[in-house]
Amino acid sequence: MNFTLSIRRCLAYTCLSLTAGAACAQAEVLQASGYNPGWTLEIGSTSATFSAGLQLPEPPPKVVGVVAEPQVTGPTRTYTAQTNGGALTATFSKQACTDAQNAIVRPDTVQVRFGGVDYRGCGGDPIGLLQGQEWVVQDIAARGVLDRSRISMQFGPGATLRGRASCNPYEGSYAFTDGTLRLRAAANPSVVQTTAALSSGAALDAQGAAAAPKICPPALRRQDAAFFEVLGDITRWDFTADGALALGTMDGRRIVARRQSAHP
Repeated sequence: MNFTLSIRRCLAYTCLSLTAGAACAQAEVLQASGYNPGWTLEIGSTSATFSAGLQLPEPPPKVVGVVAEPQVTGPTRTYTAQTNGGALTATFSKQACTDAQNAIVRPDTVQVRFGGVDYRGCGGDPIGLLQGQEWVVQDIAARGVLDRSRISMQFGPGATLRGRASCNPYEGSYAFTDGTLRLRAAANPSVVQTTAALSSGAALDAQGAAAAPKICPPALRRQDAAFFEVLGDITRWDFTADGALALGTMDGRRIVARRQSAHP
């Protein structure tokens, strides 16, 4: 059975008292979905809307309610709502989860309980798993990386992409659209560009990525060329069991990177 849940709420300390009531100065939006039975979930500002059986000829009516501030226990957030159809609980756990329908990796494992039924699935913005702290490349096409060299990637806010190849920094932009991650980056400090379509749920478009020229030893130039060559053939992304980011091509080549704040 399919269902849709929409919960809207204010973030803590963002509701301003007004003469006519309260207004939310900032809103947080969370989304989740699952299958067998199929469902979708949205958490926003102050109200909750739940729809079930969307695949049926006559889906049940939507259920509407008000959501309370979440209870936070470690990496778990639990939202409760009193609806016109009964109590509803949605639990988000910070554990990467792969969407069974389209293989998109999402940051949260989600469980929703309503009407005595548990609905399980994945939630959160997939691109959020890539954003934040930079990724440091540890392997390029099963060849590792040269000692005392470093290649990084960072997916920042505002769709900015920055990083450093073995010799030169580069930058560009990315976009997440239609469940596909697309990437275009410079293979060297000149005008070489390649395009990568990553289909695991994201679309990264590193437009105009460029690098500032720097004298670079031949071995490092070859390593950078290999990095951008593989990057240009990427078709999917996932995470390994120990949390590394794995960007893969159709023919099995991979770029493996880990979050790392300090230089090795």
